[in-house]
Amino acid sequence: MSTPPLLSKLKECKQLLIYLEVLEVAVSVVLVREEEGTQFPVYYVIKVRSGAETRYPHLKKLALALVVASRKLRPYFQCHPIAVVTTFPLRNVLHKPELSGHLAKWAVEVSEFDIEYKSRTPIKSQVLADFVDDFSPRLMPLAAKEAMLVSGTVSSIWILFMNGASNVKGSGLGIVLITPSGETLRQAIRTMPLTNNEAEYETLVTGLEQARGIGSEVIKIKCDSQLVLNQVYGIFDTKEERMQQYFNKVQVFLLRFKEWSIIQILREENMEANALANLGSSTEMKGADFEALIPVEVEKPTLRYSRTNNEANNEALLVKLDLLEEHRNLAYVKMMAQKQIMERYYNRIANLRYFKFRDLVLRKVTQSTREVNAGKLGPTWERPYWISAIAGKYLYQLENQDGIKLPSNWNVTQLKSLFPFIQFLSQLGFSGKVFHGAAM
Repeated sequence: MSTPPLLSKLKECKQLLIYLEVLEVAVSVVLVREEEGTQFPVYYVIKVRSGAETRYPHLKKLALALVVASRKLRPYFQCHPIAVVTTFPLRNVLHKPELSGHLAKWAVEVSEFDIEYKSRTPIKSQVLADFVDDFSPRLMPLAAKEAMLVSGTVSSIWILFMNGASNVKGSGLGIVLITPSGETLRQAIRTMPLTNNEAEYETLVTGLEQARGIGSEVIKIKCDSQLVLNQVYGIFDTKEERMQQYFNKVQVFLLRFKEWSIIQILREENMEANALANLGSSTEMKGADFEALIPVEVEKPTLRYSRTNNEANNEALLVKLDLLEEHRNLAYVKMMAQKQIMERYYNRIANLRYFKFRDLVLRKVTQSTREVNAGKLGPTWERPYWISAIAGKYLYQLENQDGIKLPSNWNVTQLKSLFPFIQFLSQLGFSGKVFHGAAM
């Protein structure tokens, strides 16, 4: 609301009114008292939707607005009867026998209050103009569609757009069938060679058969062929034997419907069916000479889509989030177990050596420790060192014969034990130069 009005003081009244509105990113509520035919706002509530709330169906968002109002305005709900003013079947949403998840909890939560649901009437206050509709204009079409499904007031009329095409490439049928709930089923079918009129009748027969096969009882047929229209209504006679057969077949199918009608429309209004018919006539289907179905039912809901449940999906996501830490721990345990397996395998093939304190070892000559003038025939191991400390697993600290410690720790792969007899000589007191010469 751009300019919120001033709130009025609550006076003694028998009933308070609640207006709900669902916006693109929030839900808002206004509590109203009525006095002498005029409505006065008492309290405003607005809640920005977040997380899973942004993905709720529109009618569930409307129910969320009522629940938010009952929590924020609980003293008013406890002390006064409340009338929820809405044009949508909110009561049906909260009182369906198959409720589950959030809706079931909300239904129990609001059941403690004295709430009734009223249809909207002209709002008697200019300050409430922002609440003239339950939904913002962008959300209204989808919300109205949901309301029809919930209230069971969906129109039972199916609409069939049809067109047949015949050209040098072949013959094709174009069918656009719109269900009462608004889904669109599109089909392009390639058939055996037909004349234009035969293609029109073939399309009509196929469309009627499909509509009746999926439950249609009331159908409105829209075509741009004046000949088919007048022959079906009996205005024109069918003289050719083949056309008479088509006419009889159409009449048999029409008897299966409780109500039917056929109207002529402009060719411009039938462009989609015309495009499908041309697609069917110009598409080569291997292995099929006629009646080859081309999959163009773009808006036909799949089984996975029709059985989708946003509420159950959100609950499943929450369960996965609850188990996230457990999955991480399991992954860590598996990772450590794999590392241990690899370590055991490596140790088995590497035949690593182990040294004890005061063992005498040689250190491998590396690029950084090699003498400047040493060639290819230079020593690969250098003078003996004592193991002065065990720094870790496979790590050792070294000191030379003068007792000076080397600055870094050295891995076991860089060290080699002196022969036992040389260690024995060392214990007898021979100098480091002798050991150096022996190592050379």
